[in-house]
Amino acid sequence: MAAPPGLTQDGYELQFGTNYLGHALLAKLLLPLLERTADASGTDTSGSPQDVRIVVISSLGHVYAPKEGVLFDSLRSPADDLGPFGRYGQSKLAMVLWTRYLARKYPQFTCASIHPGVVRTNLMNSATGSPLVIRLLGKVAEWIVTPVNQGVHNQFWASVSKDVKSGEYYEPVGIGGPVSPLGGG
Repeated sequence: MAAPPGLTQDGYELQFGTNYLGHALLAKLLLPLLERTADASGTDTSGSPQDVRIVVISSLGHVYAPKEGVLFDSLRSPADDLGPFGRYGQSKLAMVLWTRYLARKYPQFTCASIHPGVVRTNLMNSATGSPLVIRLLGKVAEWIVTPVNQGVHNQFWASVSKDVKSGEYYEPVGIGGPVSPLGGG
């Protein structure tokens, strides 16, 4: 999150490569298994039809994406001019858009992008260009930020709830939207 400019080993902007491409590749590699599972005749142990889900971790940070959306020309560069939060926002916006795409392309799956909330992790430890308020928040996070064992609730909810609408973005816990206009909201 908000990492210094850099490139992945394959030459992609670091945050886009980490937050989007890695996850998209994993899902692509799993697609044959997911499709076989969704197409399997029969039901699960409760007698319900197979329920195949792809839950991706986006972030409320998608609102920091460039106003034009994903800048494809920047993806094979360090994208210095976007700044740390612009690069982060672009990668997280890509997750929201990709989820919407997956839901259209694979209607047999339930696909959701989620914001886990502000969770007490070391995510901000390497952030650069953070506004003062975010740096100060890191100092008091112990008392006001959600602990990890509670921060996973939105992922769990999206993984099992019958209320998940495929293609949608959810904030903790199970609250649909609000997604930025660039994310289809």
